[in-house]
Amino acid sequence: MATATKKKPAVQQVEIPELGRDRVVVRAVGLSPLVVHSMTAKARKEMLDKKEHKKVPRSPCDSRREFLEAFYWMDDHPFLDTICDHSRDPIKDKKFGEALEKAIVEGMKQIKTARFGVPSVAVKACFVRGAKGLEGLDMVTVRGLIYIGGEYSKPAGMELIHIISKKPPAMFESVISVKSGARDLRWRPVWEKWELEFEIDFETEVFTAASVLNLGRRGGSRGGICEGRPEKSALGWGRFDLR
Repeated sequence: MATATKKKPAVQQVEIPELGRDRVVVRAVGLSPLVVHSMTAKARKEMLDKKEHKKVPRSPCDSRREFLEAFYWMDDHPFLDTICDHSRDPIKDKKFGEALEKAIVEGMKQIKTARFGVPSVAVKACFVRGAKGLEGLDMVTVRGLIYIGGEYSKPAGMELIHIISKKPPAMFESVISVKSGARDLRWRPVWEKWELEFEIDFETEVFTAASVLNLGRRGGSRGGICEGRPEKSALGWGRFDLR
């Protein structure tokens, strides 16, 4: 017995409205100190060795080396390869130890003139955080409606926004608690006075330039960026206002 074939419904033409987008350049002015902490090559190697069930050797601690590795470097520098090489022991390998010391000394000199940044994704996350508690708007929606880009950094492997400051960063020493409950020291870069300048791309169907700025102000005041930010800590670092 022959079966009747179903007719396919006629395809209807759909009018899709043009996507409205706009851009605004803003300047974030720091309200509290900015402390950054890029995951070090040592930490990444330890994670990989643990995943591959390799014995993780305990390398000697050097506050200067840890300090230099904590930066988000905007530009590539020859000395970074040596500083980030944790596959060799500077005590057992004398030649590498000498090369490492030279690299660290050169890195400490470059701090005065080198360019550093913060991840653009961290700044966007701060804007998204500004939507928390707003009626008729949620953070998931905001995440897809705004874009904050930066300059791609080869050493960091991501887009960064340049930190603008009249003074070079200082070394901040902090005492932390590790998993075992013991206390340990960490060294991080800190800027007391800092600014960021970046461009925000947003959809005009939902936002105006003024509302985007207000969103950023809420996030900058309540969420902050990088280490010790209000969202994660009582320290209140990384807070900013927009100009």
